[in-house]
Amino acid sequence: MIVASAWATGAAARQEAATPAAPAADTAIAEIIVTAERRDSSVQKTAAAISALTAAQLERQGVTQPQDISKAVPALKIATGGGGYTQLAIRGIGTLSGNAYSEQAVASNLDGVYVPRPAEVNGVLFDLDRIEVLKGPQGTLYGRNATAGAINIITRKPSFTTGGDLTLEAGNYNQRRVQGALNLALSDAVAIRFSGQVNRHDGYLSDGYDDADESAARLQLRMAPNDAVDLTLSIDHAEVDAHGGGAVQSPFVDPGSPYTGASTAAGQAIFVAAGLKPVLNDGYLDLKTTGAGATLNWKTGLGTLTVIPAYRKMDLDTRQYAPGFLLEDSETSRSRSLEARLASPTDAALSWIVGAFAFAEDQTTNIFTDQSVTYSRVIAPKLDTRSYALFGQATWRATDQLRLTAGVRASRDEKTLQGTRLSPLPAVPAAAYPAVCPSPATFSASAGTCTSPIAGDATFKKTTWKIAAEYDLTPSNLLYANLGTGFKAGGFYSSLAPNTFQPENLTATAIGSKNRFLDNRLQINAEAFYWRYKDKQVTHLGPVTPSGFDLITENAGKATLYGLEVDMIWKPTANDQISANLQYEHSRYGSFVYNQSTTTGAPTTSCKVSATTAASVVLVDCSGHRLALAPTWSGGVTYSRGFDLGSGRVEAEITERFESSYWVGDEQVLGQKQKAYNKTDLLVSYTPGDDRWTLSVYGQNLENKAVMSSSFVQPVLGAPYVTLRPPRTWGARLSARF
Repeated sequence: MIVASAWATGAAARQEAATPAAPAADTAIAEIIVTAERRDSSVQKTAAAISALTAAQLERQGVTQPQDISKAVPALKIATGGGGYTQLAIRGIGTLSGNAYSEQAVASNLDGVYVPRPAEVNGVLFDLDRIEVLKGPQGTLYGRNATAGAINIITRKPSFTTGGDLTLEAGNYNQRRVQGALNLALSDAVAIRFSGQVNRHDGYLSDGYDDADESAARLQLRMAPNDAVDLTLSIDHAEVDAHGGGAVQSPFVDPGSPYTGASTAAGQAIFVAAGLKPVLNDGYLDLKTTGAGATLNWKTGLGTLTVIPAYRKMDLDTRQYAPGFLLEDSETSRSRSLEARLASPTDAALSWIVGAFAFAEDQTTNIFTDQSVTYSRVIAPKLDTRSYALFGQATWRATDQLRLTAGVRASRDEKTLQGTRLSPLPAVPAAAYPAVCPSPATFSASAGTCTSPIAGDATFKKTTWKIAAEYDLTPSNLLYANLGTGFKAGGFYSSLAPNTFQPENLTATAIGSKNRFLDNRLQINAEAFYWRYKDKQVTHLGPVTPSGFDLITENAGKATLYGLEVDMIWKPTANDQISANLQYEHSRYGSFVYNQSTTTGAPTTSCKVSATTAASVVLVDCSGHRLALAPTWSGGVTYSRGFDLGSGRVEAEITERFESSYWVGDEQVLGQKQKAYNKTDLLVSYTPGDDRWTLSVYGQNLENKAVMSSSFVQPVLGAPYVTLRPPRTWGARLSARF
């Protein structure tokens, strides 16, 4: 009904897909238009910490997989481990768990649609307009699971001009990539765009793990029948059929060859010596994702109405050894979402946005783990999640220079879980089985197993808010201050009740400034932040009922983070540009205490350990420790230089990135500490005068540094198994436009 009514309306100007505004002169820094505040605005006029990566930047840096995004945003850490699991963290706040029922602390959104399973981001990073990384809680306009921030992936939309592009890439590790798009203007009001990508490379680890084999396609139909209505329909599909992610023991078995896989002879010898089943080379990752949705923008007399219905599904089947033992996982996810919001004109004395959000996900999970000394199988036929929210935000122009903002969001999450857990009975006489496996669990004396139901029914309510002020010192100099809250939904783990953990909460304060100087040739942005984080959800090996142990999640403490982030762009001439980013962060756990199982031995940790009244359970106290994935210093510098030739133009770009030491796991033991490092990337490209094609050659991580991105402590060996960022890669890329 909305679409039919809007189609007949004619008023205001047609909305085109947001594109960077042209610079005022060759030496001016180009403006980037973002939709971080749910309406079009310049990054420099948006009072928030935003890293916006344009299509050109994404192409130059070779962003094709989720972990590639973190190369350009020091505050963001993305690790893709075994089984397609993607872990995201901003300023040390993220989800570092293997609990299939847990939520992310950094929300991922594809064209405004919330993506519930982070594995779904694999395969969608092609034909993009930009990526926006929002730092800090987005509790008003984004809501649930945006505790630490949000990643907005915005695809290129159909335009009313026929054209297209094609990119071919080849490199070491047998890298092969083909990406293309065809845009057809069927009329001045109807256009379609078809795009796709095939991306493959051999494994970075010596045993073939950490490879890529992705195929994806996207079809979009855009209709703008009049100046008031803009409707885009889309469908996308991606498939990953790879060996999957792998991990290596740390400290490295062979320091001279850190990318030696755990299933090679040297890695297997460690397991055999301990009497354990070794890591094998039979892992696989089979991932299929499909999405369909629509975006309607309808300009009415009251404001712009935006309606976004969407459906997404994911089918995941994997076998992996990244934790240092066998883990097989079969998951399905079916999600539906609907968001509707009404936004007033931005130039009004009081501008506002109000909206509603509804989300439903049905998830099934079948997980089998074999740690040699014990095993477990968890079958959860259905985890139902329902989430609803009402939100609003208003900005009052108190004066020509001062603006005050307030926003609030009321959220309600409902979760229901039904499943079973099968695990071996403890080593007790058969007569004791009824005591260690009591009803409602059932035991099998012949098989030596205990089967128990997993059930849960929980509701989480939260009201999050934001207040802010911004002041224009000049038209090119902005001061702002924000105070806001965010929360991450609670959930379940595989145990008899009690098996529920509560939401995480974050309160963040930020004071920042965005500035242009020297006739828009120098840009300096800075933000000081102070975050208070409580009810941290930590996943670890812990006791479960009626017996045994497994990965459990519990609320285990609070933390404080503060620091400063500075971004700079200087364009001294039309042919030169220097970009730099520097972040300082101090982070500490004020309280971080949890229970740990000792069934496989004493816990591997540098934290304080004390006994409890329960057998095979100890209390681990990590209070005072630094947060994982939170280096004190991080940043990068990029220098680009253009050379005009008679036949075309050469562009050269060199990037140096660095980070001080940090931990990749909360245990903070030897093997989990990433030493300070620096990495260099180089890109040289040539474009002829007609701008029809570009040939580029590149090299990334020229030093071939092995940088750890995540870890899991193998419970029996007590040794961390870590995932690594890509080694040195190089290749050539040919892009054509027509």
